[in-house]
Amino acid sequence: MPIGKTIKLGNKTSKIIGVVKDFRFDNLYWPLGPTAFSIVNNNPNYILIKTKNSQNLNSVIEQVKSTWNEFSPNIPFNSFTLENYFNDVNADAYISSKIFGMLGALAILYSGLGLLALASFAVRKRRKEIAIRKTLGASMPIILAMLSKDFMKLVIIADIVAVPLAYLLSKSLIELQSTIRVPLGAGIFIFTALFALAVAIIFIIAQVYKAAVDNPVDSLKCE
Repeated sequence: MPIGKTIKLGNKTSKIIGVVKDFRFDNLYWPLGPTAFSIVNNNPNYILIKTKNSQNLNSVIEQVKSTWNEFSPNIPFNSFTLENYFNDVNADAYISSKIFGMLGALAILYSGLGLLALASFAVRKRRKEIAIRKTLGASMPIILAMLSKDFMKLVIIADIVAVPLAYLLSKSLIELQSTIRVPLGAGIFIFTALFALAVAIIFIIAQVYKAAVDNPVDSLKCE
């Protein structure tokens, strides 16, 4: 352990009194580097104050400002919180996350519209078959299973192709955007795949129900 040893920081020689684990105190894009903190008794750049209750932060700032003006009336008082500091230095990452979030929402919207159109097309294409099966006594679950089988195959194939690509793309973006290595669990990708299947099933059920409640005679006339 280096505790007790002396090091030279600029023109000042100091003794190491403690060592802490790595922690981030600057931009997420920058790699972590060696950092040393020294106690300065005169002419400090910043004074850090820790509060027990952040809900009364404004009153604490006013008290500190009053004390500051009492001892240093000629030096303007300026304060900021660490939360605001990190928000400022990581503003680019915050904006990027918002952009990717909006793009993801648009992708989900357009994917849902595509699934709805595909489900509607699949049901409309077999509308005559649905009418005949309904006339012969086929129940709603049987018709649903008949139509959803091929449709679910397409969604499952799409999930099998998309999940690995999404994993590789997400990993690359995280490595590009930040030096922090966030582990990507399988849960989010499994949830996304199941969500796509659930949406497809809901759309199929809606379209099958719409076709099932129609008069079979009208469906046969359309042909």
